[in-house]
Amino acid sequence: MLVKILNGLRDKKLLIHGFKKCLSYGYYSYLKMDEISIVVDWMMLNKHIRIVYDGKLPMIVYYNKVCEIYKPILAYELIEKILSIDIYWKI
Repeated sequence: MLVKILNGLRDKKLLIHGFKKCLSYGYYSYLKMDEISIVVDWMMLNKHIRIVYDGKLPMIVYYNKVCEIYKPILAYELIEKILSIDIYWKI
């Protein structure tokens, strides 16, 4: 499922669970599924991420060392996502 999310696959299950709203949805859309799988496997083997099952859906958990590295990147991506939303704020 993680590989499908990162690929941005328009899978019915992903859309039902709202994964299209996820910041990482389609992040590696330029790669093939097997290439994304290699990246995910590498990240797990090198202790960058782990998958935790809490309920029905898997959750990706970053290790602490990775959080410190990626905080600025994730913050920038979140800001870009927020600014791309076409909403007029009422003051």
